[in-house]
Amino acid sequence: MSERWVVNICPFLHFDNSRTQTYEHNISIASWNVKSVLDYLDIHPDHKFSFDQVSLLEGFKRLFPNYWDALHQRILEGRIEIVGGTYVMPDLIIPDGESIARQFLFGKNFIHGELGVNVRVGWAVDSAGHCAQLPQILRLCGLDSYYFWRGMPYDGPTEFVWKGPDGSRVNAIFLSNGFDSAAWLSENTREAFFRLLRIVEETGEKASSNNIFLPVGGELVPPLPHLSEIVTQWNTTFSDMRIAIVTPGEFADKLKGVQVNLPMISGSLDSGRFTGIRSGGLAARPKLKIMNRRLESLLYLCELYLSLARITTKSADLDNIWKILLFNQDHNIIRGTLADEPYKLAKRRYEQAIDQVQQILEDAVNEVSSGIEHDTENNSFAVHNPTPWTRSDLVRTIIDTSRIQNDFFEIRDSEGIPVTYQIVSEVDEKSIEVVLISVDLPSLGHRVYSVVGVDKKPEFESSLRTGKTWIESSHFIIELDEFNGSLSRVYDKKNQSELLREPANHLMFENDVGDLYRYSIPEFTGESPGTSTLRFPAGINLVESGPVRSVLEISCEFEGSTKKDRIIVYDNMHRIDFELDLDFKARDKRVRLYFPLTIFTDRIQVGSQFGSEIKINVPGQPDNWNDRTGGIFSALDWIDCCGPEIGLCLSAPGLHEFEFRDGILKTTLLRSVDYLSRGLDDDVTETRTARESGMHEFRYTLYPHKGDWIEGRSWQVSTEHRLPLIAYPLDGVSGPSELEVSNLKIEGVDLMLSCYKPRRENEFIIRLYEPKGTNGTAKLTFHREIERIEMLDILERDIGELGHSEHSFDIPIDAYSIVTLCVKFKP
Repeated sequence: MSERWVVNICPFLHFDNSRTQTYEHNISIASWNVKSVLDYLDIHPDHKFSFDQVSLLEGFKRLFPNYWDALHQRILEGRIEIVGGTYVMPDLIIPDGESIARQFLFGKNFIHGELGVNVRVGWAVDSAGHCAQLPQILRLCGLDSYYFWRGMPYDGPTEFVWKGPDGSRVNAIFLSNGFDSAAWLSENTREAFFRLLRIVEETGEKASSNNIFLPVGGELVPPLPHLSEIVTQWNTTFSDMRIAIVTPGEFADKLKGVQVNLPMISGSLDSGRFTGIRSGGLAARPKLKIMNRRLESLLYLCELYLSLARITTKSADLDNIWKILLFNQDHNIIRGTLADEPYKLAKRRYEQAIDQVQQILEDAVNEVSSGIEHDTENNSFAVHNPTPWTRSDLVRTIIDTSRIQNDFFEIRDSEGIPVTYQIVSEVDEKSIEVVLISVDLPSLGHRVYSVVGVDKKPEFESSLRTGKTWIESSHFIIELDEFNGSLSRVYDKKNQSELLREPANHLMFENDVGDLYRYSIPEFTGESPGTSTLRFPAGINLVESGPVRSVLEISCEFEGSTKKDRIIVYDNMHRIDFELDLDFKARDKRVRLYFPLTIFTDRIQVGSQFGSEIKINVPGQPDNWNDRTGGIFSALDWIDCCGPEIGLCLSAPGLHEFEFRDGILKTTLLRSVDYLSRGLDDDVTETRTARESGMHEFRYTLYPHKGDWIEGRSWQVSTEHRLPLIAYPLDGVSGPSELEVSNLKIEGVDLMLSCYKPRRENEFIIRLYEPKGTNGTAKLTFHREIERIEMLDILERDIGELGHSEHSFDIPIDAYSIVTLCVKFKP
C-alpha cells in the first residue's frame, strides 16, 4: 500500500433475537452490553458506537429505564448511531414486500419518536439474502446506503452502487470478511496489530478507495475496553495507514466522494459463493414459513375489510399483531435456524396471532356484510373478492337448510339467475356445505346470492367427466397411475399441449445428513437420490364427481409415513388444485415434490417482494463456494417455467425452495435433520423438533398457460390461490349497499394491491406496485366519493397532493415502482 490509507473502525453490537437461546436470555446480556457501551463512552470521549434493531432498544429501555436518557444524549451528540431502521434484522427473502415495508415503518417511527433521529443507513449484516426490490424500499424509507455480508454474487469491489429494477440506487458496502472478524482483539498490541493487518490486507485488495471499512463487534460481544489504546498505538506506529473510529453513516458519507467511480450491480444478492446463506433454512421448519405466509395474508384481509367497514378502532390491536409477525421474521427465526425452545415459542406466537387476527377479520367482514342489500325472506350470502381485479373463482359456503321449506333449492345471483352448485358435505342436521363458481366477481367488491326453495331438483350442465383414475373437464384431461397414484398425464385442452413426460406429483425422500443451515448428501449414497413414492402402492378413490368440481383422493403408506393427496379439477376453471396431507415419520430426509415437465428452459421467473425475479439454472457450482446450494433457488408464492410456446405456473404459498433442471420441477416440502449445526456454521447443537415428525399440510396449484409468465398473468393466478373468495351469510335487516359493488377498479397499467388500511376516519393508506415492468398511466376508480389524495413514501410521509375527479384519478406509473397513497373520502 504505497498511498495513505484510512482504516475506518466501526464498533457495533450485533443482536440475535433468538437462535440457540430465547429472546429474554439474549436481551438480558445485550442490555448489559449496551449499558457497558454508555459507561465506556463516558471514559473515552473520542469513541463511537452503533446499534441496530428496535427489539434491542425496546428491551434495553424496559430493563434499564434509568439509562434511556443517557443513550438518547449520546445519540444526539453523534457518538452513537442507530442503523438498520427495522423492528428486527429481518430475513429479506422469505417475508413478502409489505412485511419488509412494515419493518421500516415500525422501526423508523419508533426510533424517530423515542430518540428524535432519522435512520439513514441500512444494516442487514447477518440476513441470509437481499431481494432485488430492496434499493427502492430503502430509498422510499429515506435510506441511501446499505451494509451486508451474506449473498454477494460477484468477485468485485466491496463498495458498489446497487440498482433496483425501478432504477433506484443505494451505495452498498459488502463486508467481505464478515461482521465479526475483529470481534475479539487481543490486549497484546502485537497480536492485535497482526490480526488487524491481515484483515486490512484482505479487505484493501477489494476496496473502491483508500478508505477501508472494518466493523468491530459480534453477537452479544461487549465493547472492547482496550480499543482506544490499540487505535492510539496504531496511529503512532503506522504513518501510512491511519485508524479512525467512525459510525456507518460517517463511512457512507466518505463513500459519496468516490461514488462516480463505483461499479453498479443489480438483482438480488442471495448467492452462497463467498458466505453461507443458510440455504438449508429455506425449507427447514416448514410450519413456521406456512404460518408466516398465512398471517401475512390474514393481515392484508383484516386491514382491507376494516377499511371497507370504516372501522378505525382496531389500530392498536393490529399493531400488536404486526409486531408479532415482524419479530418472527427475524433472520434466524423465520429461516428456522433455531434451537428447540426458541422454535416452540415462535410457533406459539404465530398460532396466537393467527387466532387473534381471524377474530378481527370475522368481525370486519360481518360489519361489511351487514350493510349489504339482500332478500330477507330467503337465505342470502355475500361473496367478497379481496383482489383488485374482476375474477371468476370457487366459492365455499355453508347453507342453513332449516330455512328452506321446499325439498330442493336454487342459488341465484344478484340478477336472479340460477347458478350451478354442488353439495360437498353435510355439516350437521341443519347445514350443508356447497361450492359454486362465482363468475366475473367485481374487483375488490361483492355480489349477493340468494338460496330459494324450489319443488323440482335443479339440473346442471357440466363439462366434467370422471372414471376411477381420471378426470376430464373443458380445460384438462388428467390421468393417474393405477398402481402408485402418481399423475401419469395432464393434457391442457385449451392450449393443446401435454404437460408431463414422466409420472409426476410424487414425493422423493432424499437422504440428508446436514443441519438446519445446510443440506448435505451422505458421502456414500451411490447414484440413487433417495426413495420415491412411485415404488409403493396407493389407494385411489373418486370422492367428488359433481357439476362444479371432481376430486380424486390418493392414499399411500411408505417408510412408516403416510400421505393423502386430493387432486381437484373444476368445470370451466383453468387450474388444478392439490391438497397434500403428510404424516411424516422418517428422519434425516429432504422431502421433495417432483413434476417432470415437457418444458425445458434455464431461465425461471419467480415471485418475489413487490414483483418477480429471474433465476438462472446453474448446473453446478465450484467446490470453493462457501454454500453450495446445488441449483436450488428461492421464490415467494410462485414459480413459472416457460418454454417457446407454453408455460406452467406453480403456486405454493409458504414454500420457498425450488429447483428446475432438465425439465424437472422440484419443490422442497420439508427437511428433517437432527442438528441446528453440525459445527460448520456454529457450535454443534442437536435439535429434536427439527425432525419434523407428525402431520404437515401443503396446498399448491398448477396453472398452464400460453406464452410467457406475463401473458399467463402468473402473479394474479397465485394471488387468487392465496386469497380465496370469502362467502358470508346475510341475516337480519337489509342494508343500503347494492347487491353487486366494486370498491376499487384499476384500469390501464396493471397494479397489485399490497395494503389497504385505515389511517383515520374516512382516510386510508393504499400501497400498490407494478409487477411486470410496464410504464404508463393507471386509472383508479373508487365506489366512494373522493375528497383528497396524497402521495406518500413508505413511512407515510407526505410527498404531494394529486388531482382527482369525483370518484377516480389518474396516476403515472413507472416500471416496477411501489406507490403509496393516502385517500380521504367524503363522509
